[in-house]
Amino acid sequence: MKGRVSERVYYEEPYLRSITARVVERREAEGGLLYAFDRTIFYPGGGGQFPDKGTVGGKEVLEVFEENGRVYHRLAEPLDCEECLMEIDWERRYLFMKMHTGQHLFSAVLERLFGWKTLSASIQEEHVSVEVSTPKVPWEKVALAELEAFKAIQENRPVKTYWLAAEEAKRLPLRKLVDVGERVRVVEIEGWDYSLCKGTHVKQTSEIGLIAVYGTDKVRGNARLYFRVSAPALSYLQEARAKVKELVSSFGMEEERLSDRVSQVVAEKRRLSKKLQRLEKSLAEEKIRELLAREEGVILEELDFEDERALKHMANALLREKRAGLLYSSRTGKLFLSLPEPELEEKVLGFLRELGARGGGRDGFYQFSLEDKALLQRLRAILEPSQ
Repeated sequence: MKGRVSERVYYEEPYLRSITARVVERREAEGGLLYAFDRTIFYPGGGGQFPDKGTVGGKEVLEVFEENGRVYHRLAEPLDCEECLMEIDWERRYLFMKMHTGQHLFSAVLERLFGWKTLSASIQEEHVSVEVSTPKVPWEKVALAELEAFKAIQENRPVKTYWLAAEEAKRLPLRKLVDVGERVRVVEIEGWDYSLCKGTHVKQTSEIGLIAVYGTDKVRGNARLYFRVSAPALSYLQEARAKVKELVSSFGMEEERLSDRVSQVVAEKRRLSKKLQRLEKSLAEEKIRELLAREEGVILEELDFEDERALKHMANALLREKRAGLLYSSRTGKLFLSLPEPELEEKVLGFLRELGARGGGRDGFYQFSLEDKALLQRLRAILEPSQ
């Protein structure tokens, strides 16, 4: 049964939680039954935002997607209604509305303050990530951006959405111009941002509540920021506070002195680590003499060294003396190999790669991660001349 293209109620009335809609198409498909309706409140996803979840006629909607200008709803069971009640998971939708609007605002803030353009954005279940045009993001600048965004949130600026002809939209100060057809949907945050977007958004910036950045990393030579919005942002800050309080309690001191105390602990750890490295280097030299004195054909040794450089040094010493050896770190699960003969390399490397072990090397020296140390004896058997 064919009908007209579904009316996308989520564009004009994104706050509606339920509506009644009439079935205009149904068909069987892989993974369930596909239904289209004369109108829908289910957002089909796009622009970095997930599709809505919810029910139609009391039955769970497994998937929502757009195809050939129509929004389809995949259900596991057939509907027993022609005029059906649609209900979305409102708490999830409303969080996405706040996160999506928060992403627009924060991207505008980053560009206005620092000239960092947003290259891509993704809205997950409880966090947002944006890739920005800078290789590094100092936390001092993150704090400034959070504060500026908070000011805009407190000012309760209107968020407007409207459709324009593409040529007309080009006259606006769009943060990013993309070719999406003859008519485009503009999302405007008054005084801050004009973006082309088909996602769902709140009406006022105050609804965003809060934006809190919790991490950064690098991608394709750019930086990516991870942040939470609204209640998840507050939860993150509360969890971070709880961890600080736990640290303060473990050190038994005032919170104001925590930073200095942590710095002292880090400095002490570095000092002890260097001392341990010197000791392990000295022990490694003694161990090399012991290993080379052995008459066995293949040297197998398990060591509890923290500094992997000591084990690399020992494996290379065996290699220089053309001794086959397996040196395993019980602390890190790393295996260092001395394979002085090409045929040994071929046998052992083939075995390790069949296991899916990660690692590599060349010219007789190799290093692999080996979770199951019980395999060491099998490796030794492969290396034994009798084999």
